[in-house]
Amino acid sequence: MKKTLLLSLFALAYVNAYAQDDNTDYELRTDEKHGYIIDKSGKKIEGIVRLNGDA
Repeated sequence: MKKTLLLSLFALAYVNAYAQDDNTDYELRTDEKHGYIIDKSGKKIEGIVRLNGDA
């Protein structure tokens, strides 16, 4: 029982060790801009906005 618990804890630690890293070296394409949206509840979500359509 102790061996199974210890093994599962190590497996869980291994999964958490390889989370996404903060990659800030993203180059914007010509149809993308930094921006934000505001949803119906008023929450502001910042990110990259892709521009679709024409003028």
